[in-house]
Amino acid sequence: MKILFPYFLVLIMSILGVSGQTAADFVRDAQKAQFIGDTTEALRLYDKAIELRTQSAKAFILRGKLIGKTTKIQRKELYNTYLFDNQDYNKALADFDKAISLDTGSYLGYYVRGNLNMAYQNPELAIADFTNVLSRTDDTEIRCYSLNKRGLAKMQAEYYESASDDFYEALELAEHKFDIYNNIALLYRRIGNEYLAFDAIQNATRLAPDDLRTKNNLALLKAEFGEFESAIKLFEELLGVSEDPLFYNNRGYAYYQIKNYPIALKDINKSLELWEENAYAYRNRALIFLAQKKYKKACADLLKAEKYGFSKIYGDEIQELQNKYCW
Repeated sequence: MKILFPYFLVLIMSILGVSGQTAADFVRDAQKAQFIGDTTEALRLYDKAIELRTQSAKAFILRGKLIGKTTKIQRKELYNTYLFDNQDYNKALADFDKAISLDTGSYLGYYVRGNLNMAYQNPELAIADFTNVLSRTDDTEIRCYSLNKRGLAKMQAEYYESASDDFYEALELAEHKFDIYNNIALLYRRIGNEYLAFDAIQNATRLAPDDLRTKNNLALLKAEFGEFESAIKLFEELLGVSEDPLFYNNRGYAYYQIKNYPIALKDINKSLELWEENAYAYRNRALIFLAQKKYKKACADLLKAEKYGFSKIYGDEIQELQNKYCW
C-alpha cells in the first residue's frame, strides 16, 4: 500500500490540477470571466479545463464559441456583425470538430459549427451542419431554430425556393416567431417580390410591434415602395429610441434615393463614426459618391465594403460596381 499511495496521489492531482480545481471548476470560472468581458482570462481558464479533461466536448464547444466571437463586433442594438479572421475561424472550427468527434450523436456541436459557418459566410457548410442537427433531435425549439438558420444559409447560397420551404416549415413549429417572418421578408426582398415581403413584415409587426429590427425592415420596404417620407419618419422614430448606426445608415440611404445627397452623406458618415466597420454604410456612401461623379472616393469605399464583409446574400452588387467604375 505504501508503494501504491504516491501513484494514486499523482492520479488524483492530475484530475484536480495543482490548485485542486476540477475541469468543471475551470469551466465555471471561465464562464464568469466571459460574462464580465475578460476574454483573455476566459480563454486561459478554458485551456486549463481542457488540459485536465481532454475528452470534454462541453469545454471544446465553449472555448470554440468564445474564439469565434473574439473578432465579433459586440453590439447591443440590432444586429451582430463579424469581421473575417481566418485564424480565429480555424481555431474555433477545430474545437467544434473535436467536440463532434467526442460526441457524434449530439446535435450541439453541429449547431454551433453551423452558426460559425453562417457568421463567416460559408453557407454550404452551414447547410450541412444544420441538416445534421435536424437529423439528431426531435426537440421542437431546436428544430425551429435550425430550420430558420438553414433557411438563411440557403439564402446566402441563393437556393431561394428551398430556403422558403425551411422558413415555412419553421413557422409550422412556432408560428409566433416574428424573426422568421423577418427572414421571409428578406427572402422576398432578395428575389424582388416586395408585396409578399410587405405581407411578411406585417405579420412580424403584428407579433412584435415594438421590435426594432421589424420596424427597421418595415421602413426599408416603405422606401422600396417609394414611400420615402414615411420611411424617413420611421427611421427618425427608431433613432429616438436608439442611435443605432444602422438606423443612420438606412435613413441616409432613403435620403440618397430622393437625391438629397448632403443629408444622406451626413447620416452615413454618422453611421461610420459609430461603427467604422459597417460594410453597408461604405456601399451606400459609394453610391452617393458615384452620383456625384467622385469615382476615386467611391471605389475606395467599395473596397472597404468588400473588406468588411458586405454579405453575398445581397448579390454581387459590389463586384458589379467595381467592374463598371473602378477597374
